[in-house]
Amino acid sequence: ISTWTVQGLWWHYVYTKDLDYLRDQGFEPIKAVVQFMIDYINRPDVRQKAWGDDRAHIWPSFPPEIYGLMTGLPREYNADNLVEVTLLRFTLRAYLQACRDLGIEAAEAADMRDATDVLNRLPAYPTAQSPACGKILVSVPATPGTGVLRNRPPSSRGALRSCV
Repeated sequence: ISTWTVQGLWWHYVYTKDLDYLRDQGFEPIKAVVQFMIDYINRPDVRQKAWGDDRAHIWPSFPPEIYGLMTGLPREYNADNLVEVTLLRFTLRAYLQACRDLGIEAAEAADMRDATDVLNRLPAYPTAQSPACGKILVSVPATPGTGVLRNRPPSSRGALRSCV
């Protein structure tokens, strides 16, 4: 997941406030991930799908550690998963802040505009209604079986309240 790599780069800068690091090492990889994700989201095969909205969908995608791409890439399972929506929001915000901190808004104006557009059009985090807990976050917009996917180790099941 390319957006995940940005997390460590950005946190290094956030904790150190080292503008030399950001300019010389952190910024270019962050920018490259942003450009890739903008292109990935704006592919014609994604834009032309009948989504029924104007959102910037991440498709195909799949949540790490749960299951892979499903046959036919159904958008209920292979689009807009919680991890990727969260990390893309993080990455776009980091890029926009990096541009401001480095004072390069004019040079980055086109990419900043595209990043802001995607950020504003990302879908909401996927949720489900749980009888026990109400509205909860889930991994993907639809989940197998009960509609709620539990992603916790078996050893913790007694310690954590179940929301199914």
